Amino acid sequence: MKFGGRHRLLLAAGLAACLSSTQVQAWNAAGHRLSAAIAWEHLSPKAKAKTTHLLQQHPAYSGWLQQTRHYPNQETDFVAFVEAATWADELRQEARSARARRILEDNPTSDINAHPDWHYENLPLEPGPLSPEGLGERGQLSRQIEQLSEQLADGSQRGREQAEALAWLIHLVGDIHQPLHVVSRMTPEGIGDAGGNLLAVIEPERPRRTPSNLHAYWDNLPGTSTLRGDALASQAQALQREFPDKRKAMGDVHLWREESRSLARDFVYALSDIATPPVVLDEHYRGEAQAIARRRLSQASYRLARLLNHVWGK
Repeated sequence: MKFGGRHRLLLAAGLAACLSSTQVQAWNAAGHRLSAAIAWEHLSPKAKAKTTHLLQQHPAYSGWLQQTRHYPNQETDFVAFVEAATWADELRQEARSARARRILEDNPTSDINAHPDWHYENLPLEPGPLSPEGLGERGQLSRQIEQLSEQLADGSQRGREQAEALAWLIHLVGDIHQPLHVVSRMTPEGIGDAGGNLLAVIEPERPRRTPSNLHAYWDNLPGTSTLRGDALASQAQALQREFPDKRKAMGDVHLWREESRSLARDFVYALSDIATPPVVLDEHYRGEAQAIARRRLSQASYRLARLLNHVWGK
């Protein structure tokens, strides 16, 4: 079927909306940049040199350098590391747009390999036997963090492959600390809500706003996605003052995942009117959610730094 110009644009927009309706990004760009900015300060000199060398071989490196205008007081190596933190989400958005274009053009070429199932796991809120029928796509988040870490430590692959593995790892360590990227709330019939993507919520101070969903609400807690430069540095410093690195045991990816699952069970989904959406997020909930998000971003930062320091030897 052929479409005219205006109809083609409208259909493309509709397709893009549909393709982005499930499993949206964990933390928005501000959250991922904040975690990376803090992690950079805690990298060993050897890890900084290694990350800088690898990211220079990444296909998106030149694009990251174009963002230096937003970072007038930061060095280029820092900018590349921080901007690399959002590359995985940008890749996924590019894949969605390409897919929409191919549908319009009736082009059967394969999708960009954006690995959408690397960003999440659909675990039940309560630990126990998994139900494949109810969970659907389980996701590979914790598995990929382990495999990417091993790949970087091995170092036998080409520079570009290692650079992409590093950008993925920076991003996914942030993802696993967002509680709604490891769980799916199940109905008695075994139907999941895709990590809160299917649970509509309302914020009382924005009564005229179209209801969002619980997942998107948590993703956007770090603030505006345009956060960069001095404002980013200021917020990163504030987070470190609020949640200093006390050098506690780092744990492993399974601990990080279980922490997120516990938070999802004990707080994120602990909503009195959850059975009758849209759910109203009251002032108490919003305040607690903000505090949890800030703590998880800080934990992700310190753990990412220690992970990379370990991968390349302290």
